[in-house]
Amino acid sequence: MSRDEGVNRAGDRRRGSFVAAFLFLALAVLWSPWGVDRLIGATHLDEPGLREVFLGIAGVLAAWAIVSAVAPRSRTLARVHALVIVVAVLFPLCAEAAFRIAIANGHEKLRKPDAYADSLSSEEYWRLWFTWSEGTPEGFEANLDARLGWRRPKTPQNPLGAIAEGSVPVDFDGPAVLFYGDSFVEGMTEVDKKLPQVLEKRLYELPVYNLGGGGYGVGQIWMRFEENLDRFERPITIVGVMSRDLDRTVLGVRGYRKPSFALDASGAITVQDLPVPVELDAWRRAHRPGIVSYFLSFVVQLVHVNAASGNWVESEHRKAEKIAVNHAILESIIRQADESGQRLVFVLFVTPDVIGRPGWRETFLREFFAESGVPWIDTEEVLVRCASEEGLATQRFFRADNHLNAGAHERVADAIADELLEAGFVDRVRADARRKNRARTK
Repeated sequence: MSRDEGVNRAGDRRRGSFVAAFLFLALAVLWSPWGVDRLIGATHLDEPGLREVFLGIAGVLAAWAIVSAVAPRSRTLARVHALVIVVAVLFPLCAEAAFRIAIANGHEKLRKPDAYADSLSSEEYWRLWFTWSEGTPEGFEANLDARLGWRRPKTPQNPLGAIAEGSVPVDFDGPAVLFYGDSFVEGMTEVDKKLPQVLEKRLYELPVYNLGGGGYGVGQIWMRFEENLDRFERPITIVGVMSRDLDRTVLGVRGYRKPSFALDASGAITVQDLPVPVELDAWRRAHRPGIVSYFLSFVVQLVHVNAASGNWVESEHRKAEKIAVNHAILESIIRQADESGQRLVFVLFVTPDVIGRPGWRETFLREFFAESGVPWIDTEEVLVRCASEEGLATQRFFRADNHLNAGAHERVADAIADELLEAGFVDRVRADARRKNRARTK
């Protein structure tokens, strides 16, 4: 071999080493938390230890890039190169191909949004839901709203957009009860058996307006509350919160596009994603799922579920953010109600799966309400007590879809009416009638 040939071969080896080093550096970036966040379409690597795992993988690949650049070429080095390529490139690519083929062929388990994202914390779940579902419920588009996302439309016959049959005349100068919340307030029963409607009967026709919105988070409930801040003369305001409303607050999509809420650097509440687009098909086309790797999203979601001991609802993903934002919104409701002279009551709703097994959401809300100084009703406490007194299982108060049934509405309405009486929020005539009626029925 001539001297020139030796020099050329040495140069080729150095160039090959640098190419290998560049390749492994690129893989280090791809497998870093920054790269993985983009592959799975959402930043949800905050499970304890998960981000550190990917940092470790990226660190090993970066270290191997340095070794590739400085180490002399050998068969051992070539074998390790091949092994790393198989593990970090070929296997994930083959797995991704298998996932995409299965999804395209309608695989029952792999064509489900919750296999790749958390409906309580990730907008990707809802983007997948829009892509893979049969579409939105019939008539949904008629209820789209540029501010709230969706709502019962306001009309001259129903100026509040309240849930009711027929027209809803409103006397803005007279006494009123404004009942805000999500689907637990809107109700899944016949209209006359919905909770606000039953409460109106308990208050002897004191007007109770059902301002619930199915699927609302605490943020949307707050925005609905703000609409009527100065429209009534010292109304009784009831704000119903179901524990999972906390999650909906930070999402910009839930069933459809909606405003999302966050805190800025000063701790002030910011409302994002406004105005909400009201052309459903156009929005759907413009907001396809952002997931690049279904295989990696599947693995990360599996870690989240296992970290919550199989109970994905109790995953602590975005927990600190959710508590901070919702705490600020609930405090704002209290402050605004006080400044505008409204008489405020909170009602805590829960689903049957958490009765006797409170998670972090229920714990946070109970502690907040207890410390707020505002009257509040815990529907779990009400229903457990009634079930015990009547010899029933608490499950008897829930529908198959986990909402309260008509019987539960009767018991909870009694508890709310009694709380309004005890707080002195109802006038003397109705209070006396309420006392007499309760005395007769005991």
